[in-house]
Amino acid sequence: PVGMIEGSSIDVEAAKSLSLKELSITINVINFLGRQIPYNPYGHRNSSYIFLPGEKHRSVVTSPVVEIGGKEYTGFGSKVVGPISDFSFKALHEADVSQSLELKRVNTLLENKRKNLLEERLITAMNWLGKAFVEENKEQSFLYCAISLEAMILLEDKRYKLSDRLSTRVAQIMGKDLASREYIKSKVKTLYNIRSEIVHDGKYQVTNIDLSWMIYFSNNCILRILRDDPFKTMNDKELLDWFDNQSLGLKN
Repeated sequence: PVGMIEGSSIDVEAAKSLSLKELSITINVINFLGRQIPYNPYGHRNSSYIFLPGEKHRSVVTSPVVEIGGKEYTGFGSKVVGPISDFSFKALHEADVSQSLELKRVNTLLENKRKNLLEERLITAMNWLGKAFVEENKEQSFLYCAISLEAMILLEDKRYKLSDRLSTRVAQIMGKDLASREYIKSKVKTLYNIRSEIVHDGKYQVTNIDLSWMIYFSNNCILRILRDDPFKTMNDKELLDWFDNQSLGLKN
């Protein structure tokens, strides 16, 4: 496969750098969409994804485990790193037909140089979540998911009450009734506290459950805004107005 990108720059290295950056965004968006293919494992790694040459390769990593004290025992733990199987564009197309992944719209957004703010944030959110899906380190993957969710939900340039605004809006988008919205808001606040501990202290060890929840919220918020009514026809101002007119007790 060959990717060709046209651009303007002052020298060859700048052209290469800009082109690789643009190509990486497309690759990450494709990996986000590929995650929606049925039967892909829902954890912190995808079963198949695309990547630039030299970045990712499938291999088996074996680690010796030695018990010190008590019984003398040596075992070996192994895991597969990198993509488990080859990426299938045919399977992605079939998923688009069956699940309405809006591939045509996403392609148009990637090509459009005059996107509105919400369209820019959609691509940004898919880009970061695509990175999260192929990241082996759980803490790093968790942070990528958090960045994705913030990009999608926090459209204003306001830095106050981030956790409260983020959790309330995710609850508004995903909750179907008052009870579910209250639960979602509480859960997202807990996850955002984990994000803050990682960023500020660098000590928190993310569990598989933590990461699965963060992926769940980030992934589904993007999909709802990308393909569901009333969000898919909104611009950024209309989405912000929708948030302002909602409360945790109102239905969509």
